[in-house]
Amino acid sequence: QDSTDKDWGLLIPELQQLRLALNGRVLDRDGDSGIRDLRFRVRCKTIATDTMVDVTIIATVLDLNDNSPSFVGAPYEQEVIELTPVGSTIFRRLRADDPDGNENGRVSYQIQEGN
Repeated sequence: QDSTDKDWGLLIPELQQLRLALNGRVLDRDGDSGIRDLRFRVRCKTIATDTMVDVTIIATVLDLNDNSPSFVGAPYEQEVIELTPVGSTIFRRLRADDPDGNENGRVSYQIQEGN
């Protein structure tokens, strides 16, 4: 979702700076309601002539790998017959999700030692 809420920004004209103003909110990119970018419309006015010009500033919110993956449907249990051949598939529905975006949301699987 794109935010056009000017309350996310704090303009400091004497320093020529636009700062992020959270005001108790969390800037989070993840999920369906995550903020993908912040858009600010800034107006500059020449004092002597009252000439005005507007500019749009777009701040893209980058994803931080701040979520852990979670297994869907865990715990998993499966019965295996004692003479099951090596290489047989014993479970087909292993799935984990990570709400982070792009590469940060990709998951991989491995068997840990000691099992």
